[in-house]
Amino acid sequence: MRLINHVLRILKAEHRAREDARRRKFRVQLRVTVKHAVVGQDSTHVGNTRRQRSWAEVRKDLGTLKGRALGDGKPLTGLVMLRQLRAAKARDRLPLVLLTDNARAYKCRAVQEWLKVHQVIHLASRPRTPTDNGAVERSIGEGKAVRGLGKGVRLRSRANGPRYLDMALQALNKGWPRASRGGRTANQLERELPHWRTLVSRRRFYRETRKEIRRRTEGLAGRALRHATREAIFKMLCRYGLAVRIRGGENHRCEGLDTTPR
Repeated sequence: MRLINHVLRILKAEHRAREDARRRKFRVQLRVTVKHAVVGQDSTHVGNTRRQRSWAEVRKDLGTLKGRALGDGKPLTGLVMLRQLRAAKARDRLPLVLLTDNARAYKCRAVQEWLKVHQVIHLASRPRTPTDNGAVERSIGEGKAVRGLGKGVRLRSRANGPRYLDMALQALNKGWPRASRGGRTANQLERELPHWRTLVSRRRFYRETRKEIRRRTEGLAGRALRHATREAIFKMLCRYGLAVRIRGGENHRCEGLDTTPR
């Protein structure tokens, strides 16, 4: 019986390895090739005081892979999200596309109206699909591991949680070479990558992307609607040379489009 169980474990491990290799071969990923164009954001629990949980907002530029932690330890609200967006605009860090999950603070009417007025495309994750914002999830995991943060960690104050996480992310930005970016760190990529404005204006990208979303999502609902919306946005990022689609390590061909800034 032991021998049979041992053989079964080996066979299952080999099967999982083959399946992982197959998924990697056909997996399609979006690689952003400019800075400040696409930013992902997510909330995370970083620790506890004696009576309260500490929360942080993690924001990551998908071009440079540079991560930051924001907040004062309190759960995010729509009002706080608006303050963060205004601060990003003041620092010239307002993206063309903002990736988030479906938390209430991201989806509230005031935030949605602000994004519309300032021509930011908001792409929310599909339900029960955390991999849709996987880059931010990875940053959260990396930062927590470096600083030893997470559930069960005792903090002196709520505000210490996001502060410690930001320190960890800043250290990673400076010192962790990214294999997917030729061994360059996030800080090096920040200096070297072109800004999205060298390829397209905000007005043009927003207008054409909204048009493509309407075309692709006509008559759709539910998960199909969300999937078509994602594909429309990714298609426009590729069209304007802001990103490439990667399948199994090779670039996809993107449809061409005049990229003269307007």
